[in-house]
Amino acid sequence: MPLGVGLGRRGWRVPHLGVSTSPLTVGLLNAVWGSPPLDINGCPPYNSITNRPHHDVGGGVTGSTTTIPSPHRFPIYDAIAANGRLSLFALIRLNGSTEKGVVVELSNNAGGDTGFGIGVGATATNATGNNLVGVRGGINYAASGQAIGLGLHTIAMTTNGTSGAGAVEWFVDARRVATTTAGTWNLTGGVGALVMFSHNSSTTDAITNSTKVLFAAAWNRVLSWDEIAAMHTDPYQVVRA
Repeated sequence: MPLGVGLGRRGWRVPHLGVSTSPLTVGLLNAVWGSPPLDINGCPPYNSITNRPHHDVGGGVTGSTTTIPSPHRFPIYDAIAANGRLSLFALIRLNGSTEKGVVVELSNNAGGDTGFGIGVGATATNATGNNLVGVRGGINYAASGQAIGLGLHTIAMTTNGTSGAGAVEWFVDARRVATTTAGTWNLTGGVGALVMFSHNSSTTDAITNSTKVLFAAAWNRVLSWDEIAAMHTDPYQVVRA
């Protein structure tokens, strides 16, 4: 993995000063990082948090086998539509090959079983493994069939909102590792939200063990391969310096 991934610009060290002038901010719904997690404008989660996740000294949010972190819901700052175009991206560290849980999800603000999320697991985010996997709320799980590996990695998923061939593209370290056909996803219950660390409706999809999340973001458009590569090199370029 290239050494340029957020090098020197990780976690709590990057201030939450709003969006930059980078073209990568077009369609950006929100981005979350830090210790404790705050969104791109410095806002904390708007929902009541029962169990807050642990943090390491580098600002990463760390899963736990004993304290399951509650979903952290953040506002989104642009329009979204059910079964629309979508991109999800995260910078994570995996210290073991038996991890599970949702890292970031675009869902609704009421905590319903809707939306599209990505994380780590086997064939689903509620089963331990090392693969890049997703969950389509109220529909099913989505599996890329590709291992992420150990250490620091970026993961991403894009969907064009259809159910045709290649509708979903999966990326590890800016490399497209798989395409799948299951592309449609629900978004019901009103205004959308960026949800971190757990699927809205079930603690079985919460990040556990030693998964660490350093940065996550969502867009209401399909990022190009070049844009995903740029985010892989430095995800914090979307943040105003």
